[in-house]
Amino acid sequence: MFDEPAAELRFTHDSYDAVSGIVFAAYAGATGRNTEGVYDNVQSVLTAAAPTNLTVSGGYRETTLSWDASANATGYRIYRSESSGSTLSDYTQIADISASTTSYTDTGLEDGERYYYRVTAYANSESDPSGEADAITDLPGPSTPTLDTSTDDEIAVSWTRSDNSGDGDHLIQRSQDNATWTNAGTTSATTTAYTDTGLEDGEQYYYRVRRRTAHATTTSGAATGTTVLPAPSISFDTSTQREITVSWTQTDDNPAGDWELYRSTDGSLGTLVGSWSDLSTTTYTDTGLPDGERYHYTVRRATNHATADTQEAAVTVLPAPTNHQYSTVTAVGADHSWTNNHNNGTVKIQARHDDSGWQDVVSGLDRSTETYTIASLLHGEQYDVRVVAVTEHAQTEDQ
Repeated sequence: MFDEPAAELRFTHDSYDAVSGIVFAAYAGATGRNTEGVYDNVQSVLTAAAPTNLTVSGGYRETTLSWDASANATGYRIYRSESSGSTLSDYTQIADISASTTSYTDTGLEDGERYYYRVTAYANSESDPSGEADAITDLPGPSTPTLDTSTDDEIAVSWTRSDNSGDGDHLIQRSQDNATWTNAGTTSATTTAYTDTGLEDGEQYYYRVRRRTAHATTTSGAATGTTVLPAPSISFDTSTQREITVSWTQTDDNPAGDWELYRSTDGSLGTLVGSWSDLSTTTYTDTGLPDGERYHYTVRRATNHATADTQEAAVTVLPAPTNHQYSTVTAVGADHSWTNNHNNGTVKIQARHDDSGWQDVVSGLDRSTETYTIASLLHGEQYDVRVVAVTEHAQTEDQ
């Protein structure tokens, strides 16, 4: 193609064999052609083609790359970016490995982050980069939340984060059936507590936490808790003989559920005397009760998920004896008569002298007894005498 070159003149002609990856360089030098008409000083320089079929898979704080080997490569360079690039300058070299392997594990990465990669091969020079491949690292989910239900109308949700990313947020979700979820609120990537307020009293709620980054989302397990159900308040009307009217006030804001009323004489829950699904019913009159008896009433507020009890005690009216009279006065006493009006308990007679305290003359008389003769008083003294109705919990005297 050329005649003998001029002295000191150097010429290079390169051609590339895509199959072998060899560059042929013909140099015009002092030796000239050989007898076959080919330059004597032809030299071969090996280069490597760009790697192909790059794939990347994400794992826990790492990614794993693999690619097809490049012929004649003596090594590979790994490049990474957190955004997609168009030229190699958009990436940062993170590794230089030998040609004996066609895979690489990139460790110490941020959870839930997308990483982009290219790989080059090199021999005497560096090849063009491979095609771009990307993967997202695993994003470990938060712990199942812990719920604090000790405050009225709210639930405090707390959890432990498991990832190392400063990106994104936590989404707190609430459900009443563990199936349909509502977004209750969000916190930053580093905040692991949230208080959900304005809830119904005595209601069951489920909570879960979703950890979100720009590229991944994971969800915790669900926890359930029931809000505080405030107990009702109770009042009594005992003005009518042999009955007690119990009244109560609803102190919660839940429209569901019912009332239950229990009675006992010993402070236990006792016997159910009534229940009402209409929450506007807030009074009950308990009739046919013995006079002067103490009863414990428990008003139970029940929802589908909680109960709250209030117990208070009241004593029925104990009517006093009436028509107290005396006759046949003697030196040491008199005959007394009266009318008993109570259906429970006993009777006693008391006397006092010169404004001193009342002293029992006799006690434990059956209530069917309505006469008694006092014969133990001092001669010539004035006494006040009264008849008293007595139970374990009350006593009333004649007027």
